[in-house]
Amino acid sequence: MHGEAYYRRLAREVLTRFLAETGAAVVARLRMAGATMLITARHQPAQLPEGVLFAAADLATAAGCAAVADAVRDRLGGVDIIVHAVGGSSAPAGEFALSDDEEWRRALDLNLLAAVRLDRILLPEMLSRATSALGAVRGQMSDQILL
Repeated sequence: MHGEAYYRRLAREVLTRFLAETGAAVVARLRMAGATMLITARHQPAQLPEGVLFAAADLATAAGCAAVADAVRDRLGGVDIIVHAVGGSSAPAGEFALSDDEEWRRALDLNLLAAVRLDRILLPEMLSRATSALGAVRGQMSDQILL
């Protein structure tokens, strides 16, 4: 675990999907540490925290991930930390056997491939610096498709 000084040194953050509780808490904590942040979701929240940038994108698609990567480069000049908080499912809890292949594809695109695609685009630059980090925040929706 890193201390407060570590987080203060990091200037640029990306948070995928601004969740009502989990994402907001991550944003608040990183902003308190002095991070400049860009968050993303399909639709902009009614209210953004002060100093937080936003990029609208559907991270379940390759085009959406590319758009976020472009926004990171254009608006932040790169990224030091990626926090993946994206995820969800439209399948009812406990009904995994009833989900068809298309539902499974949508779930995998959102819950797995969004992180893979963003990391594949942004990680090479991050690895060139010793101060880079990845994080994943697991939401309750990630449990529902499998249980």
